[in-house]
Amino acid sequence: MNLLDGSRGGSNGVSNTQGTTSSRESSNTNGVTNVTELVSKNRLSQPKGLTTYNDQIYWIDNGTITINRSDLDGSNVTDVSPETIFSPHGITIHGDQIYWTDQSMNQIHHNDLAGANIAPIPMPGLADPHGIKIHNNQIN
Repeated sequence: MNLLDGSRGGSNGVSNTQGTTSSRESSNTNGVTNVTELVSKNRLSQPKGLTTYNDQIYWIDNGTITINRSDLDGSNVTDVSPETIFSPHGITIHGDQIYWTDQSMNQIHHNDLAGANIAPIPMPGLADPHGIKIHNNQIN
């Protein structure tokens, strides 16, 4: 599914007019309805990773050093970062766990969808991890 190429017409907050965005009517006045609002609320300054799960978008933002989640239309942005996060880069979700790489620590971590219960995954010799994918219950 193309999300940012304009093929969805502006109904999800992104138009095909270069340099502009359009927002749609929303009954949730506290929600974010387009990319401009995500940026203005400092939730999308240096995105590094993106994944979707259960009709929500999860992304890493290195500008704020956070892991965030929102509804597919960009509303209901929530910080789901664990307490200790240094240099997140890649992200995926598997079995109700968020898995992410930490470049500065040369580790892969996971935590639950609320950002609690963080745990590193022992991977001796891992250097400068970027992306992460889980397939057949194996980390790739």
